[in-house]
Amino acid sequence: MPEQGQEQELISLLRTEVKPALGCTEPAAVALAVATARDYLGGRIDRIKLAVSGNIYKNALAVTIPHTQEAGLEMAAVLGLLKGKADRGLEVFAGVESADVEEAKLLVGGGLAQVRIADREGIFIEAHLEGERGWAEVVIAGGHTQVVSVNLNGKSREQREDYSGQEKGSDWFSDEYKLSELVEQVEKFRLEDIEFLRDGLEMNLAMAELGLRSKPGLALGAGLKALIERGFLSDDVGNRARAAVAGACDARMAGMDHPVMSTMGSGNHGIVAIVTVAVLAREIGATEERTLRALALSHLVTAFVKQYTGRLSTMCGCAVAAGAGAAAAATWLQGGKAEQVGGAVQNIIGNLAGMICDGAKGGCAFKLSTAASEAILASEMALAGIIINPVDGIISPTVEDTVRNLGRLSSAGMTCAEKTILDIMLHKEKRAV
Repeated sequence: MPEQGQEQELISLLRTEVKPALGCTEPAAVALAVATARDYLGGRIDRIKLAVSGNIYKNALAVTIPHTQEAGLEMAAVLGLLKGKADRGLEVFAGVESADVEEAKLLVGGGLAQVRIADREGIFIEAHLEGERGWAEVVIAGGHTQVVSVNLNGKSREQREDYSGQEKGSDWFSDEYKLSELVEQVEKFRLEDIEFLRDGLEMNLAMAELGLRSKPGLALGAGLKALIERGFLSDDVGNRARAAVAGACDARMAGMDHPVMSTMGSGNHGIVAIVTVAVLAREIGATEERTLRALALSHLVTAFVKQYTGRLSTMCGCAVAAGAGAAAAATWLQGGKAEQVGGAVQNIIGNLAGMICDGAKGGCAFKLSTAASEAILASEMALAGIIINPVDGIISPTVEDTVRNLGRLSSAGMTCAEKTILDIMLHKEKRAV
């Protein structure tokens, strides 16, 4: 990232990557690909053929689709065909009604949609539609809303020149970039440039309240809240953040009709990165301006980690990426300096590196709640001068090298784990049938 205009580059990153999402982003991306292909082709559609990466498959398999009690890639694809609004991006399911769900069930049962796992990594969705007007094929890759190619009856209608057919890492930050530079830039942002982050604050806190009140899905958030009220868990900021984050995840994974603000393509990342910071800000009485700057730092540190781990990976990004963002923001929010901010990131990576991602589902609430409470703990320890030793495991003397080590572990180090997780999930599905 060039020094000149660095501030605006970071603001642009925030505006591009912090977006509302209705339901889990992977089923939404599948529906978006199908809806886009439908809009290009038109007419009666007779068949949908989906090819998705293993990462997309595992994250879209078990999570409830908004406005339904259904899950699965076939259902997401058919709903995208019937009522998907391509112009709404990750809110593609907005407007789906009960009659649409019943029709979709019949079409899924009739075999309209077929799914296969492609030999691709990261975000990859190929939606091939056939109908009375021929065929259309749309590919989304590299980002949940990033259409990289459109082919209509053998003619290219859209093609990104920089798309090579393989997942590429994001290049938001240069290899020489320091985390301390993010802290400096966040402190310099004009307030009017980051005021839009207030929307995510309000949106995700509303989802947390909805989850705690309505007890949807796993209802872990409500369960944690009850333990606090009974005195089994202490009534402190770490546990309140834990319950709030779990409540928001409960509601989202159960498909409740309320969007969350996502970050770096993930609604669950957005929940950890925003709600954790919001609960702490409320606890210490932080001003709105300082809270918004802390949220900006949370999103940007999440992006910094995701550049190395990838958007979708075998490791739980809610823990190691959004958790790192929340830990950094919590530290800065309480007056921590750049060295302590980096120390908090070191602490949480040393703590949670290795937590696997085995797909999006209700049980993610456990992982998100852990990330929230451990982010606050990592922050408090760093502020107290307790920072993990740089000779420990994958931890390096600099936080930047630690993040790079994490990226290496997440990609090359866990290739076998990714295949094994997917194999277990596929065999579970076959046994269930």
